[in-house]
Amino acid sequence: MRTEKTKEISDRDLFKGLRAVIIEGVLTTIFMIITGAMVGSVFLTNFFLKIGATSLEIGILAALPQLAYIGQFLGSYYIDKYDRKKFCISTAAVNRLLWFGVAAIPLLLPQARTQTKIWLMFGIIFISSLCGALAGAAWTSWMADFIHPRRRGSFFARRNIVVGLVTFLLPVAVGKYLDLHGGFQDYAFVFGLATLIGLVGLWFLNQVPKVKLEKEPTLNFTDIFKAPLRDRNFRNFLYFTIFWTLGTVTMAPYTPVFLLKEISLNQYTIGIYIALFTLTHITTTMIWGNISDRFGHRPVLVICVLAVSFIPLGFAITTPRNYWLIMPILHLIAGIFWAGIGLSLFNLLMALLPEKGKSKFVSSFFLLCGIFGVIGPLVGALIMDVFRKFSISISGLPITNYSMLFVFAVILRIFAFVMLMRVRVSGEISAPALVRQFRPINPFMAFANLSMAVRTFSQSARGKLKRATRPR
Repeated sequence: MRTEKTKEISDRDLFKGLRAVIIEGVLTTIFMIITGAMVGSVFLTNFFLKIGATSLEIGILAALPQLAYIGQFLGSYYIDKYDRKKFCISTAAVNRLLWFGVAAIPLLLPQARTQTKIWLMFGIIFISSLCGALAGAAWTSWMADFIHPRRRGSFFARRNIVVGLVTFLLPVAVGKYLDLHGGFQDYAFVFGLATLIGLVGLWFLNQVPKVKLEKEPTLNFTDIFKAPLRDRNFRNFLYFTIFWTLGTVTMAPYTPVFLLKEISLNQYTIGIYIALFTLTHITTTMIWGNISDRFGHRPVLVICVLAVSFIPLGFAITTPRNYWLIMPILHLIAGIFWAGIGLSLFNLLMALLPEKGKSKFVSSFFLLCGIFGVIGPLVGALIMDVFRKFSISISGLPITNYSMLFVFAVILRIFAFVMLMRVRVSGEISAPALVRQFRPINPFMAFANLSMAVRTFSQSARGKLKRATRPR
């Protein structure tokens, strides 16, 4: 295996590189929020609805990035054969440049059949997403070596907070603009601007020094499937991963459609709810991080998964008459508990890995996320189609195909919760024991502690960044 040859990284270059990682994170997030690259977007969904996409095609749109997610699994075999930095930046550049094509197709082919335009854009988005997944695999490997393990958690927690603070009002602004100027040329302008911002992010990423690539054993496809399944505890975690992925992505692509079509919300209003979710997510990230460090990642994940499992029921009872009350509450709760899931899920995965053969277990995790991330939106499309004419009313509450989809998502998430309860981590307390820790908490003292934490963070962030240890 090739080894990247690098000279000793100076303190100045290290600090410059860490700062560049944060700036790149902000600019890349702006690109991803607007275009929906790898994560989905209400703007992209509405763009396809304006073109004339069906429910099945919206499901395919959501499945394409998930299918390309398998590229991370495949990329782990090949990034070691190239310069990781060049591989990451070049594939990420292709990922972003292709969005010029997505934005331009409705303008360049105005007379083409709707299906022709949609499937042509599907092809471009898939190639773009595949390049993004390959870039993500190289980026993860690169950052794992560049940022010392003892500083990695605190650094990325702060990076996520900076990203969230900079971008949380972005959906509101973009939604307002597209509501006022909703032509295809306006979507082309927004997607094109997002692409340029994403490319600027790669300029900052290029400032991050490359580091030596440690040799790892070559993976075997058979071992990737067999080895994790022999570990009963990790097998339960994989079952949880399957049901949780399905319970999340089955409804995800149709939630924006539900809000746009059934509740008749505009993109500006939806952007406000997304901003509320993001702001809540930011303010609770540090709290969940401290709780996880003290009591363990599994109990935090158990509590947060249980809370998030019932959020789809809130969408099921939402109507054009009560959305103004239900939507803020749902996004507030979702922001709180998704923050805990985001922090604890990956850390729990790390805690379950064996001393040897870690790459096999990680590859299995991402492979399952990719496979069932593809299946989920298609299952959602099937439910939407089977129940498309289904409509009854219970005490004035309309029950439609969207209601059936949301209920199905709850069932899948409950199955995931049951699987998670079977996962064991030595040295961590149970979820009920963690809940009992909250009983004596004074809410006023908790708010004071949160204020103190925010003030301390703002004063010490730069100092902590400078003190980050240099790569091994």
